[in-house]
Amino acid sequence: MAGSACGAAGRRSSLGRQRLATAHTTHDAAERRVTELYAKAAEQFRNARALERLARDTRRCGGRPRT
Repeated sequence: MAGSACGAAGRRSSLGRQRLATAHTTHDAAERRVTELYAKAAEQFRNARALERLARDTRRCGGRPRT
């Protein structure tokens, strides 16, 4: 009886670690995406014509910049 209880507890523990690893992976992917978007935005603002392009895109999309 004790052996089956330990096996079930081990599976639950393993499942918990797996869920935690999945949560970390998902969070890491989201953080990476934010970093990529920030870098892309910073690169565009370094461009001399970035504000002109933003204004043009905003007018073309009815007040919303395209993404």
